[in-house]
Amino acid sequence: MQMNELTELRDQAYETSYIYKERTKLTQDAKLIPTKFALGDTVLLFNSRFKKFTGKFRSRWSGPVKVIHAFSHGAIELEGPTGNFKVNGYPLKAYLEDQSREEHLFSLDPF
Repeated sequence: MQMNELTELRDQAYETSYIYKERTKLTQDAKLIPTKFALGDTVLLFNSRFKKFTGKFRSRWSGPVKVIHAFSHGAIELEGPTGNFKVNGYPLKAYLEDQSREEHLFSLDPF
C-alpha cells in the first residue's frame, strides 16, 4: 500500500515539475522579440567570450559586420573581417551610424 502511494507521489512530482517548466518556457519565449535583418544591414555581434574576463570599460559587442543572407529559421550569415560565418539571430543588434556627428577642428595657436 505504501509503495503505491510513493509511486503516485513521485508521478505527481514529475507532472508538476513538467507543468512548471512549460509555464516558465512560455513566459521566457513571450519576452523574446524576434529581430528581422535584411541583406546589407550593418549589425553588431555579441561576443560572449568577454563575459568571464571583461574589463570595466570593455565592450562586449564586436563589429560592425554586414548581413549577407538571412535564413527563414533565424540563422544569419555575416561578412566579417576574417570571412563569412553563420550565427543565430539573437546575439545581434542593429548598428546605427551617427551621421549627425560633425568633426570639429580646434586650433591651439592663438594667432
